Amino acid sequence: MPIQARKARRTRPLTSNESLLLTMGALGTLNQTCGIKIGNLILSGKQMAVVVIEDARFGKDGHGNTTLTHVIDGIGKILKENEGSNESATK
Repeated sequence: MPIQARKARRTRPLTSNESLLLTMGALGTLNQTCGIKIGNLILSGKQMAVVVIEDARFGKDGHGNTTLTHVIDGIGKILKENEGSNESATK
């Protein structure tokens, strides 16, 4: 489900700049609890920004929604349901 901007009673899709700012803020917050690694690479001739979230994995809930699970000592805790650091992700 896309995030919508809201002003008064109207909603609208976020602009690409608003989406980027929201994503960067979320990654900064996530970095405080899980840790993230970032890197850049070229894939199929296109520049890609890669974020690796430590101790986390994607999955699906009972409704088919994507989940992000924080894994500590084999025990998962759902951090977010939806649908940092400056080291290279290729190390």
